Amino acid sequence: MLLDADEMLFHQTPQTMAQTNISDHRFYDRHWFTGFDPKRGLGFNLGMGLYKNMNVLDGFLAVMNDNKQYNIRLSRVLRPEISTKVGPLSIEIIAPYKHIRLRVEENEHGIGCNLDWRSDYDVHLEEMQSAISHGMLTQQNTRYDQTASVTGWLLADGVKHPVESMWSVRDHSWGVRPGVGGFEPIRSDHGAAAGELPPNQPRLWLWAALSTANYSLQMQRIEDRQGRIMHLDGQLLPRPGKGGAPLKVKALNPTTLEFFPGTRAVKALRYDVELSDGSRLDVIGEPAIRAWAYAGTGYDKGYNDGRGLGAQRGNLIPEYDVYDLSHPEIVRNAAGAVIGSGHREQAVKLTVNGEACVGHFPVMVFDTLPGMSD
Repeated sequence: MLLDADEMLFHQTPQTMAQTNISDHRFYDRHWFTGFDPKRGLGFNLGMGLYKNMNVLDGFLAVMNDNKQYNIRLSRVLRPEISTKVGPLSIEIIAPYKHIRLRVEENEHGIGCNLDWRSDYDVHLEEMQSAISHGMLTQQNTRYDQTASVTGWLLADGVKHPVESMWSVRDHSWGVRPGVGGFEPIRSDHGAAAGELPPNQPRLWLWAALSTANYSLQMQRIEDRQGRIMHLDGQLLPRPGKGGAPLKVKALNPTTLEFFPGTRAVKALRYDVELSDGSRLDVIGEPAIRAWAYAGTGYDKGYNDGRGLGAQRGNLIPEYDVYDLSHPEIVRNAAGAVIGSGHREQAVKLTVNGEACVGHFPVMVFDTLPGMSD
């Protein structure tokens, strides 16, 4: 089938834009946005994923207010309507890299949004990531990141909250990654079947985005089970009109990672960041709101059927639930039962060389760190 995009001179394969030449069922293309106001304890997490080889379009909105996370998950058959609309959720690119409209129409569940996402910061294009596990390519994707502010409103539990210049960050990624498409390829080696992690598998993933009045900064560090750096990426981008050249992140060293006792929920952090001109940033952070529980968005097998993002579900009746995040790590449903949270991602209050700002700083621990009890 033909799309309007097929009129453009952007083809890179013999297929139309409605297809991909990658046969892996986990091929995906996803928008993701988050933002928060630390003074109000209010935030949002919104995303949409397109899976051409699964013929699926899915999406989600989570709104956090007063340590409650309100979730709606959506999914539909992709073709013949290949668009960025699934149920009440739509993402409209008004001006590429400048202005995006995010909407979830008001519905019976009392959750929604109407947000204008605007940015005058430049975009950071991350280096492509590839990963191999037990001899099999498990990840090969590209991502770009951008900070911004949003204005409009958020709706949670039937209550509308006005939003004015809320800090936000987004990414757009595409390629192949694990945990999407409904299932993972079956591997026959005994180590994988026994759940053993090879030494070159990640134990810690730090991802970070922040912005000040003068610059934005995106960076990440992935280290393996022996503490060796597997991936380092990042860039400081001066705000247009503020002068200066982009600077690469040469080192990202976590000098402090403090967790709430008995948990893997970060309580405090401090990063020593070296830039390509030899200057250094002293980044000190603490939680601004509770960490997002990503099972509510559909990540980490979070749909009711347990198959996660990109699985075929036909035209799904929207799933809705509420998470109680009163505890820094334990998540409970509306009935008070403890439930699986999926991975957690933390919004933070920061100082950078003494200047106050905010950011999004996931600290994902996959194995026990030195000095940390399992």
